[in-house]
Amino acid sequence: MTSRRRTVAQDEVDRIGIAEADDLTKWDPPLRVMPREVVVLEFDSKTIQKAKRLAERNRLPNYRSWSKMIISERIKKEEKAVSSRISHGSV
Repeated sequence: MTSRRRTVAQDEVDRIGIAEADDLTKWDPPLRVMPREVVVLEFDSKTIQKAKRLAERNRLPNYRSWSKMIISERIKKEEKAVSSRISHGSV
């Protein structure tokens, strides 16, 4: 036995949406969406090969994961160093 999906025409979707617009029980809770910024970093093939080996050694799925981890760790270290200098008045 086959089942057919009912397709709703755009005007029907609009009609339902307008009819239920003010009924908050018909709506899902709001979602918070954080935009993601995409960055492209270029490395020479020798650096990528080294990163691949280090990713394997650290049991990470690929060199991109390893690179992301290393950059995140470095940022945390830099932030800690800056905040340390600020708290000691050396900036």
